[in-house]
Amino acid sequence: MNYQVNVRDIPAVNVLLQSDGGQQLVGRYAHEVVVNALREAVDELRSAQGQLLEEEREGKPKKLNKEQLQEVLLERAEQILAEKFAPSLKKTINGTGTIIHTNLGRAKLSPVVEQALRDAAFSFSNLEYDLQEGSRGSRYQHLEDILCELTGAEAALVVNNNAAAIMLVLSCQPLSGSNFASGHMRALICTAATSASNSAIFPFCASHWQGRDFWTQ
Repeated sequence: MNYQVNVRDIPAVNVLLQSDGGQQLVGRYAHEVVVNALREAVDELRSAQGQLLEEEREGKPKKLNKEQLQEVLLERAEQILAEKFAPSLKKTINGTGTIIHTNLGRAKLSPVVEQALRDAAFSFSNLEYDLQEGSRGSRYQHLEDILCELTGAEAALVVNNNAAAIMLVLSCQPLSGSNFASGHMRALICTAATSASNSAIFPFCASHWQGRDFWTQ
C-alpha cells in the first residue's frame, strides 16, 4: 500500500540520530555508518517525493504522522545496516563435478580440524608459550617438527598464504646468479587445502643451499 507523507514532515538526520532508536543503532554500529544509513533512508524517501511504498500493516493509517515516519525511517536505516554488515560468505552446494573447486572454497575442512580450530580460536592457547619450559616459545614449534618429518625438509616455516611461501623461496636464492634448475637449491612448497571460508591456509617453504639455510627475516 502507498503511504502518503508530507516531505516537510521528514525529520532531519540529526533528529533521527538523537532519538532512542537512533542511539540504539549507534550502540550496535559505529556512529559514522549509522549517520550514513540514516541519510540514505531519508534520501530514498525524498527521491520518492514523500511517498512510502510498503506492505500493508494492520492498524497502520494511510497517512503517516511524524512519529510513525520517524519509526519507518529508523527501521529502514536498520535494514540498510543489517544488509551492509551481513556476512557475505554463504554455504553452497558443489554441483560442478569438480571436487576441489577454487571458486567454491576448494576442499572442506574435516570435522577433526574444525574441532581443533574451535578449541584454539575460542579460548586462550599456548600459541607462543612453551608449557614445559614455562617461558615464551615459538608459534612455529607446533608444526615445524611434523612438517619436516612428513616432507623430509630440514626446516619449515608457516606463512599466511602460498604467495608468501613463493616469495620466501625466491628470496632465499643467493645473489650469485644461480637458479633452481642448477640442482644446488632444493625448495619445497606445500599448500594445505583451504576451507570454504578461507579461514585456514597453511603453506610452508624450506630451502637448502649447499648445506646452508637461507631464510628471509
